[in-house]
Amino acid sequence: QGLLEEILLDSKVYPCDSIPDELTSLLVVMLYDLQDRKFQKRKIFPEEELVAEVQEIGHYLYRYKTKLAAALARCRIKYDALSIEYFLPETISKQEQRTSALPVCFWINTFKISLEDVIRDLEMKGFTKVESVSDFDHYTYAVDQHCHDVLVFPSSLREELLNLDLFADCKLLLQ
Repeated sequence: QGLLEEILLDSKVYPCDSIPDELTSLLVVMLYDLQDRKFQKRKIFPEEELVAEVQEIGHYLYRYKTKLAAALARCRIKYDALSIEYFLPETISKQEQRTSALPVCFWINTFKISLEDVIRDLEMKGFTKVESVSDFDHYTYAVDQHCHDVLVFPSSLREELLNLDLFADCKLLLQ
């Protein structure tokens, strides 16, 4: 938090008259998210509920992305850090590493599509069904043993899966 506040002050993006003090915490959280996305605009999904304050802060930060990125670079040089993750406590960074290694689960929206149709679609896209997560290779998936309308994929495929038509059409729902 201290580093993010330092970046806001160094970039002269904050303090700002248009952002009330009670939104400072939101500003810090959204700055972390923005830098985590490499200062790229956040993708908004059609079914997403928009919150005016979040939208306002997001637009504000994005407007100053170059100044913020430069301030982050200066902080990294100042503290001799390869990335902002260097500043995270060890417990949080270990937790993030474990989370990023977990398989990704998707519910099949059986109101829109059947398991068989999802499997057919995935196989046409080059995916192979395996029996267990221990058999995962790159383009593989497994059907959950206890819940047959849940598919499990390797974590490395998360972004790619979110770009599938099955996800965009709400036929697969990220758990």
